[in-house]
Amino acid sequence: MIGIGLSSGTSADGIDAVIVDIIEQNDTIFIKLLGFQKINYSRELSSRIKDLASGSLTTTSEIVRMNYLLGDLFAEAALKVIEQSRINAENIDFIASHGQTICHIPEADLFYGKQIKGTMQIGEPAVIAKRTGITTIADFRADDVAAGGEGAPLLPYVDYLLFSSKDKSRLIQNIGGIANLAFIPKNCDPEEMIAFDSGPGNMVIDHVCSILTNNRINFDKDGMLASEGKYSEELLNLLLKDKYFQKKPPKSCGRLKFGKKYCLDVIDKGKELFLMDNDIITSVSMLTVETIARAYNDFILSKGNVIDEIIFTGGGALNRFIIDKLKEKLPRSTNINEIEDFGMTIESREAISFAVIGYLTLKSLKSNLKIATGARKRVILGKISKPE
Repeated sequence: MIGIGLSSGTSADGIDAVIVDIIEQNDTIFIKLLGFQKINYSRELSSRIKDLASGSLTTTSEIVRMNYLLGDLFAEAALKVIEQSRINAENIDFIASHGQTICHIPEADLFYGKQIKGTMQIGEPAVIAKRTGITTIADFRADDVAAGGEGAPLLPYVDYLLFSSKDKSRLIQNIGGIANLAFIPKNCDPEEMIAFDSGPGNMVIDHVCSILTNNRINFDKDGMLASEGKYSEELLNLLLKDKYFQKKPPKSCGRLKFGKKYCLDVIDKGKELFLMDNDIITSVSMLTVETIARAYNDFILSKGNVIDEIIFTGGGALNRFIIDKLKEKLPRSTNINEIEDFGMTIESREAISFAVIGYLTLKSLKSNLKIATGARKRVILGKISKPE
């Protein structure tokens, strides 16, 4: 099948769109990337999405309009990647859209007499299907939550299909807005994997940069600002006391946990310690590094596992400060492998993964993992919107 994958992560900077050929042979899935486009949100829209995802006050009418606006923008992204790849739209079998997360509540709390948790991704799939004329699968996380899971991380089974090896234990480290990992022991079954959100990836760094520069700089390109500062051990140790980092998997998080309020508190703590702006940026960059490294030690290496290879992906994989510091903390025996060796790029991996989930959904195959999300059972993910 030829499918389109659409994804916008917790960084909320825009939409990644891919066209991918998915080939299944002898229960093994292979992918061939046929096209990639990045469609950036306007600065104003990106800022508002981040505010909504951080729990900002809103109205039902704004959420409804945002759902349909993003549906239109996701459809536009699909049409642009079709045009760029010069593939006839009639040859596209489906679109798989992750949508844009605006709320993620992974832990149940008492709500009108019942313990309720949930997650919400918007970007109306009916709009995508009708505007493109292509069957669209979306809202993947809801089925996992309905089965008792957290709805995240949702890509580990795809990681198993695309990266597992009979003779090498691999770790896929995504550093998006949130950092999450998928450890695939050699010659394992999917439910023997270890996969969870370790904590903030770029999210806190980006927001701190934005606040400290009055929106002049929205992210630390190549980690240059972090490399110019000096991190505060006192501030870092204070941040590492957060209970989330000690919590055992399965676990997931988002902007409600590490969003605007969290970043403002971090900056206030930094100012109380008389830190320069660059030193605060360096300190939150080290928070990403340290929480990822501790996740390896606490939940993988301490169990006697060996990480033969690590593959970095997500926007944070382009942050040289984070990657260089992480490499210093890896076991010497761990090799760094490039994601390009597997037919994809750092930027396209997530959209490709959702295209694969869409493919599995159309084949009536289950694609969540209990070990990753805490669901009671494996389920088929997503809702299907037809173009007719």
